[in-house]
Amino acid sequence: MAGTPLEKDNSMSFGMTSAAVMLRSCVIACIGVVLSCNGTTNGPDQEEPVPGTSLTVLSPNGGERFSAGDTLRIRWTADTDSVDDVVIKLLLDGGVRTVLITSQFSVRIGDDQWGNYSWVVPPGAVKDTVSLVTDQASIWLHQYKETRFEDYSDDFFAIAPPSQ
Repeated sequence: MAGTPLEKDNSMSFGMTSAAVMLRSCVIACIGVVLSCNGTTNGPDQEEPVPGTSLTVLSPNGGERFSAGDTLRIRWTADTDSVDDVVIKLLLDGGVRTVLITSQFSVRIGDDQWGNYSWVVPPGAVKDTVSLVTDQASIWLHQYKETRFEDYSDDFFAIAPPSQ
């Protein structure tokens, strides 16, 4: 239901709602990757995650509301021994649609915006002909060359339609 807060599913560390987890699990299963509860992925050709490594979305992390022209300050932490570049994607409608946020595919360690990337919601809340308007947006961060290390916003945030 639009405008109604969804209950958090605290059984998984990334805390997405049950419907989003089921949807994301279905999408992930379709592409042959299994998401574990610690936010890492293991595909058929990927190594097991290395204990003690992490990539964590700090913000936006759920409950925020943005409009065209607003700046999203996408903040994260990473174990830089394992993660030295990240791709930032905006998941819309609970993960049904995906929009690349990073302009040069990835943000590398040492870049000015490492750990604190600013992105302005485009005019009209549209990017590359895709409407960004939703009550179920989240950030997906993952390592550039593989998704071995990844994390999502803990809960949904909203992107409002432009005011008329």
